[in-house]
Amino acid sequence: MTTMGQAVGAFIATNIDGFLVLLLLVARAAGRSGGVARVFLGQFLGFAGILVLSSLAALVVSGLPHDVRPWLGLPAIALGIRAALQLRRGEDDNPAPDTGPGVSSAATITFTKGGDNISVYVPMFAVVGLTGACAYMAIFLVLLALMCGAAWLVATKTVIAPLLSQWGPVLMPVVLIGAGILVIVQELWFD
Repeated sequence: MTTMGQAVGAFIATNIDGFLVLLLLVARAAGRSGGVARVFLGQFLGFAGILVLSSLAALVVSGLPHDVRPWLGLPAIALGIRAALQLRRGEDDNPAPDTGPGVSSAATITFTKGGDNISVYVPMFAVVGLTGACAYMAIFLVLLALMCGAAWLVATKTVIAPLLSQWGPVLMPVVLIGAGILVIVQELWFD
């Protein structure tokens, strides 16, 4: 398999949950001045954090200790519980309702749900070396831009858009908690 094929496969396998979260964030931010741009900036910053952490861990070859990796799912679970509690109380995580999700919340969500990305990227980057890792990262960033465009189209231009607007606040905690549990389960039982 070529570098391009491996990178595309790894990106798709590790970002299905990310696409669902991105859809919900874009749907929530749509129609608000600069809202979608803030979500996309946060997505890129969070993903850059994943790539930097994966690269640094790959440089030391040992990567993250095996007994630490499962707990990378806990922040996503905590964010999901927080979102559920805010929904129940009728609160919003952003005091200015016309702005939608901010850069920091999008970046935090992206980074904290990236445990599966890190567990895949660290050994991959360690094996392919610096040049290969740079090629993978460039491909990942192009794919991330395409994923952002696809999320924008689906969340704002399709028949799904009204459903996302209506049910997005309910689905967000479920998706985040599910993603966090998935990271923990994968790391504890399938590594």
